[in-house]
Amino acid sequence: MAMFSVVTHEKDDFAVEALDKFKKRGYPVNVLTDGEYAQPSDLAIFSVNGNGIQINFPGRHSRLAAHRLIEAGVVPEWALSTPYLIAIRKHPNQKTWQTFDSTVKFIGQMYEQWFAGIRNCNCPWGCEPTGDSLSFFTEWQKMNMSVIAGSVSDKVRQFFTYLEPLNTECLRKAVERVDGNLRAVSAFCFHSDKSREGIVDSNPLIEGAVAELIDFLPIERLDVFTFHPDDIPVLEKYNLQDVILSELWGDRSAFEKQWQASERIVQLTSKVNLLPLKDLFQDEKQVEEAIRIAKARAGIMAKVIAKDPPPIFQMLSKKEQKKRLAAEAVLYLLMTARFPEYVYIGFEVHAEYWRTGELFKWGKNYLPILFTPKCLRQHWGDWNVDEARIAEVRKLALA
Repeated sequence: MAMFSVVTHEKDDFAVEALDKFKKRGYPVNVLTDGEYAQPSDLAIFSVNGNGIQINFPGRHSRLAAHRLIEAGVVPEWALSTPYLIAIRKHPNQKTWQTFDSTVKFIGQMYEQWFAGIRNCNCPWGCEPTGDSLSFFTEWQKMNMSVIAGSVSDKVRQFFTYLEPLNTECLRKAVERVDGNLRAVSAFCFHSDKSREGIVDSNPLIEGAVAELIDFLPIERLDVFTFHPDDIPVLEKYNLQDVILSELWGDRSAFEKQWQASERIVQLTSKVNLLPLKDLFQDEKQVEEAIRIAKARAGIMAKVIAKDPPPIFQMLSKKEQKKRLAAEAVLYLLMTARFPEYVYIGFEVHAEYWRTGELFKWGKNYLPILFTPKCLRQHWGDWNVDEARIAEVRKLALA
């Protein structure tokens, strides 16, 4: 049974013909009249023949990349209310018209898989774009996520009021888990100073807002991992020192300050359980496998992140960058393995480690990644809190 309807407008004769082919395949259809608009979850099909419209068709009969259609300005007004757009044409070679039935079959199956959440991509038609079209895709993705989250329970809507999914797949997985007695996992990076040489206290306003967000979310518990002095020998045993900058590595007092600073934050809410990183290293075979996988993924991560590196990379050589990425990847993979039924709430300054390495996937384990608003992401020291950020925190109205 299809989880969508296919619609078009009565004045689009060719699309109406195509709609009949969808109907014969068992899909619900609807022909709109003037003044009617597609529903947010509808598949809107329209033709773009004639009238001087020029658009590239990678296939014979259809153009499925919705952001490209929006970018080209060819989407009719009645279809702008849905992110699921299908442009069709009458191919200039009439001999190919007989293959239009197979196009309809493909489109139907593609969207069935998409709405069922079993297409391993961030959009129905394939992988997300790069370059000039990225901004249009970002807008499409926001609309798509709104449709998915908007058709679910009040609890789910509350959960996504402030959280931003890493991608649509993470959104779908998280939606599946939110309505139960949901548990979440997270991590605090070092509460470092601007030079990344020492530990500083977090800004009280940010601390309070972080705790208020955690209390607002409909979660039963949030397990937060961070650095503890007892983590030093464990990280050393597995040669993962590169997860920490050399200025802080081995400095037990810095680890103690990190733990204490984290405790001050989590004491503001009863939902948080603070844990040392060493608790992720209970299965030695699993750790060794994570190290092997992380090394392989770090190469891909380094190539992508190098195009827009975080500030910390300026302190590292290319070799050190890759070693750091591999070490970070081990920790994330171990979280994915240990908490496959949780969701991850990210306070990291950026999402690229998770994204580029697909560290939320390991075998059958999947940990949906959801990020807090940017104004609540680390770093939280006064050196990184200006008036604009304070204003953004206050706009959240979490209390």
